[in-house]
Amino acid sequence: MNPIFTVASAGLVFKNFIFFKHTMISIRWGLLCVLLSFFSHFAFSQEAGESSSTSPTSGGSGGSGGSGGSAYGSSGAASPYSEPSAGLQSSETLGTNAPTVAPASISVPGGYGFIPQTFIPGVGRLAQPPYKVTLSFAQGYDDNIYTVPDHGLVERLPMPSARSVVIPKEGSWENNGSLGVQIRLADARSVFSLDASLGGTFYWHREGTQFDYNSDVALAYAHQFSPRLQMDAMASFTVAPQPDFANFNAPASAGSAGLVNSGEYFVGAIKLDLSYQWTPRFQTITTYSYGTLVYTNRFFRSGDYYENTIGNQFRFLLSPRLVAVAEYRYAYTLTDSPQNSSGSHFILGGFDYTLSRRLSATLRAGAELSEYQDGYSAASPFVETTLQYLYTRNSTLVWTNRYGFEPAGLDQTRQTSYRTGLTINHVITARVTANLGFNYDHFDTNNSPVGGILGQREDDFNVSLGATYTLNKSFSLNANYTFTDVLSSVAFTAYTRNRVFFGATYSF
Repeated sequence: MNPIFTVASAGLVFKNFIFFKHTMISIRWGLLCVLLSFFSHFAFSQEAGESSSTSPTSGGSGGSGGSGGSAYGSSGAASPYSEPSAGLQSSETLGTNAPTVAPASISVPGGYGFIPQTFIPGVGRLAQPPYKVTLSFAQGYDDNIYTVPDHGLVERLPMPSARSVVIPKEGSWENNGSLGVQIRLADARSVFSLDASLGGTFYWHREGTQFDYNSDVALAYAHQFSPRLQMDAMASFTVAPQPDFANFNAPASAGSAGLVNSGEYFVGAIKLDLSYQWTPRFQTITTYSYGTLVYTNRFFRSGDYYENTIGNQFRFLLSPRLVAVAEYRYAYTLTDSPQNSSGSHFILGGFDYTLSRRLSATLRAGAELSEYQDGYSAASPFVETTLQYLYTRNSTLVWTNRYGFEPAGLDQTRQTSYRTGLTINHVITARVTANLGFNYDHFDTNNSPVGGILGQREDDFNVSLGATYTLNKSFSLNANYTFTDVLSSVAFTAYTRNRVFFGATYSF
């Protein structure tokens, strides 16, 4: 099988192919079933996986880029009762692996919204038990459960009364509970990682529905057919009732739909890669990705979108630390506003740079050219970067950035966005860890030449602080505080919000 798609033919095929909504949903679940079917490959014992541990000297290829992904994140610090997290393992790129020797680790390329990952059997997350179940409970307080402006939200009642009422800013105590499952399986040529959770939040004082459901699934799979050929897959699925500023594809409070309280939504992303090492210096990675955002509330269905992207990276090893990358992608985005559906060409260049086994960075920069079904065309710079730093043995820092077009969801509007996120996991003592998360999102939404919607601007700030105290292998205590500040040119959509939680987690 030739892993390179001819650039010209790929663009032509995808430009003329129409993706319908129901087809997209079938593809999404079909691909997920295919990925999960690979689980059967790991019918081996835990001892076999752990005995494959080797020194962390390779991996970390791939890069940042793409518009369809939504799984930015980083591995947390290890507890004192497990092997320390492997952190950043790469001192070389995948291109330096000898074509006749199986690598000591398995690397999953990043890009399309996913962080590059390196898995080493018996080290870090793969040193923990292959199966883990967690139960979590937290008591908290939210001072703005309706995400309304600080001075209240003015709502005009329908005719015949035609009068206005003020919805005040209200707070409520709340309880959170969740059930989580973790699976980590690996051997010398394959790795499988799954994190899934199902939970909910009960508000003591909220009119209407007092209970919100939420769920998350994140998985990674990689298999090396030979030292030259590797296939891998990453996926992320989330159902949530609240904005998630750390998720680069999740809706913002006003930027994606123009209104607050959009309600429950589903956001998902899948990325499939086929990597081939042609020579010790030249490698190609062919990628297909699928991303979607779907609102449960029918009033916000104009914000739904379904995006298919295919691309090819051409990677050349300049030095043991530096890989030059040229990349082309074609994305077709289908929205519930037909005139907003578009086809986009990405012409990108960049590099993957590994300064040391502790510090690595990726850059993709270039142009995005979009053609909309209403006949309007537009161009925008496209930039996406990732910085990963292991600044102590177990403490990690991940910084991500992205700028470019983003599906707006509103009729006859075009939206550009800049999103940045910083995540720090810091080990204070053998039992105490702390984490810091900062996210900033900026949106510019403008009407098309035939549209009648005024331009809009939004800036979202979100800061999260947390700490965990590990009592023993099974039980830990945690605390978390989150502050959100949304500034918007759309009337009655700016707000501030404070949330604080104290809880406990039991694992077995």
